[in-house]
Amino acid sequence: MTVLLDDGLADPGTHVLLVGVGHYPFLKDGNAVKPFDMAMGMGQLSSPPLSVHALAKWFMDAAAGFHNPDRPLRSLQVLCSADVPLQVTDAHGAPQVLDRARMPAVQQAVLAWMARAGRNPENLAVFFFCGHGLAFGEAENALLLEDFGGNPANPMADAIAFDSMRLGVLRHCAANPQIHLVDACRTPPTKDFLDTYGNGATGDPIAAAGISRKLRDKIAPVYFATGLASAAYGLNGQPSLFTQGLLQATRGPASRDKDDHWEVQVPALAEGINKCVASMSFQVQPQYCQPHETGPEVMIHRLRTDPEVIVKVFTRDPNLLPQAVLAHVDEDTQVREERPPDPAHWWVALSTGSYRIEALAAADKPQVLCQRSKYVMPPGTEVGL
Repeated sequence: MTVLLDDGLADPGTHVLLVGVGHYPFLKDGNAVKPFDMAMGMGQLSSPPLSVHALAKWFMDAAAGFHNPDRPLRSLQVLCSADVPLQVTDAHGAPQVLDRARMPAVQQAVLAWMARAGRNPENLAVFFFCGHGLAFGEAENALLLEDFGGNPANPMADAIAFDSMRLGVLRHCAANPQIHLVDACRTPPTKDFLDTYGNGATGDPIAAAGISRKLRDKIAPVYFATGLASAAYGLNGQPSLFTQGLLQATRGPASRDKDDHWEVQVPALAEGINKCVASMSFQVQPQYCQPHETGPEVMIHRLRTDPEVIVKVFTRDPNLLPQAVLAHVDEDTQVREERPPDPAHWWVALSTGSYRIEALAAADKPQVLCQRSKYVMPPGTEVGL
């Protein structure tokens, strides 16, 4: 098992398990001798390996990455299935080739992560998955591992029954809180698939449990990358939209003012992710992070500097936007930035503070058509001119 960090301490801390699956040998364009004939259009993915790599680096970056004084990083384990085995530097600076995300390895990893996180009930347990997913109704999402389709008599044997697993982790792992980040599609299986295999087989829960009053004081929010029956997207050669939004959100859009510092909190995370994803130019169709049971304020990450804010600048007259130069001016430093005419809204990341936002006529001698002063702060600000 590829454990990049485990300090072995029982003091309160954060314990992380990252799972990414981009290589599916039995799905479309895979390298299996006998492909799965019910692949349902699913094929190879380039984003999951890049997503887990980016998150692993962020968690391991003690200078500019994850920062939680109350619950410092105590363990990090990563599994990833890619065309070429993924290599990540561990806590000692040594390169480690990641174990592949096949069911036997993932089962062991989940149980080991639960044991590490269970050392102290004040621990924060974080689970992240990026890869293909299926939704068997609202109550059960399946996360597909590398060998999905390798057993045509029971393909779901190589999938995690996520919602059941979450319940099992709640019951059997003492850590409170627990956070789950699911970066996968939530589209339903085809009728042929359900006719062949039924809707009762939704994967292996790895840890099973029933509903109990013992769970009522547990905090275990889930952040789905997309809504029910919807797809999650990524650009070829980049981390997924959700992962990019998540990492950007930790720089400020998901933070809240806590007197002498800013911190990313459980209730604010989804709003921050959505602000960041909305600001990206790639949109096949809108993708919205769907939080589930977010619960009370819990610090995930503490910012070291003033937060970054996502600002949307637009013109109230839609005919003006493609003709105007947009600009923002920091009212403290007078630093100015401009964007040439463009029919799209201007999404820009700014530090918290006061700005003058302007729309200027595109000419040799620009004329200010309209302007507004605005104080920008998380999670985001919209400025209409």
